[in-house]
Amino acid sequence: MVGMRRVGDRVLWGVYAALIVGGLGCDDGAAGIEDSGPPPPDAETSDGRVPDVAPAPDGAAPDGAAPDGAAADRGAADAGPACAVEEDPIWAERAVVADGPIQEVAVVALSGEVYVIGGFDGAGRIVPTVSAYDPEADRWRAAAPLPVAMHHANAAAVDGRLWVLGFLRDRRFSEDGRSFVYDPAADAWSPGPDLPDTWHRGASGVAAIDGVIYVVGGFAAGGALSAVHAFDPADGAWTRLPDLPGPPRDHMAAAAVDGQLVVAGGRDARIGAHVSRVDVFDPASGVWRRGADMPTSRGGVAAAAGHGRLYVLGGEGDPGRASGVFPQVEAYDLACDAWRSLGEMPRPRHGTGAAVVGDWLYVPGGADVQAFGAVDAHSRLRVR
Repeated sequence: MVGMRRVGDRVLWGVYAALIVGGLGCDDGAAGIEDSGPPPPDAETSDGRVPDVAPAPDGAAPDGAAPDGAAADRGAADAGPACAVEEDPIWAERAVVADGPIQEVAVVALSGEVYVIGGFDGAGRIVPTVSAYDPEADRWRAAAPLPVAMHHANAAAVDGRLWVLGFLRDRRFSEDGRSFVYDPAADAWSPGPDLPDTWHRGASGVAAIDGVIYVVGGFAAGGALSAVHAFDPADGAWTRLPDLPGPPRDHMAAAAVDGQLVVAGGRDARIGAHVSRVDVFDPASGVWRRGADMPTSRGGVAAAAGHGRLYVLGGEGDPGRASGVFPQVEAYDLACDAWRSLGEMPRPRHGTGAAVVGDWLYVPGGADVQAFGAVDAHSRLRVR
């Protein structure tokens, strides 16, 4: 438990410091993984699952948002470094997903390969398949299947292993708090520590920072959540962290950028209830701050970090298109708190994720129509 006590203590002292300097507030906007799927039952609230403001058992204050004006004040006082000028977007089509059409997957980079985990296949069946893609060879291979079929898995890689920390397990989008860890050397999965009781969920934002995996928000019991937890694979312990500011969210973009947890967009359970909000969590201080809003409000996106930027691609809930799928690609530069448009995806999709290997961002599978419509398309975007 030493590792997570260290995380908890660092967050708690950060919160105390913020109280001393200027006090904490609770934002009232919205922010938000990665993939998306068929519309769950309408739920405009989190169905009683949103945590209250009492301290978590480990002492971390659930509400650690910085005051609403903090980001604006900081920007006015210090414009920060100039944003990097990127070249025009360069896309390339790659080998189609070997298992065929697949959506509502988790996508993770591990040891130079891109893993596609679980999901719905082209016939709408929930599958336990895991596929690994070798960018150098432009070739797919089958990895050991998951112990159970799942979709909307919360997944991340740490220290050469792949973790699944909660997921959704059926067509009712029922939450499951079990965790599993994959050892690529043995090509085998084994059980891991479950998510804390009452906080089982899938469709969360997930990112790994300094060996700790952060699980942000998510979907459970027909509604979205605001809870944030940190998991330390070193000792298998979970720590409750300050809640995601604003309304509860699922299906958001989340990634680690320069040691910070950046969360963008997402939705409050319903496909059309998406937002453009951006929030940034500093693990050292344990405090959330507002970032510049994403130009295009959306949920069900693919997202990954590379070269100091968060890339957000596609998504669903676009009322202006017959497909309901967003084509936009946008990049957030953390250092200067600014967004840049990178045009449109060659084949707009939702229900997938993204992973960066080297100078390329890979987007495998997904759906090209809102809700169900899995495809085997696989594209990459240069991000150097």
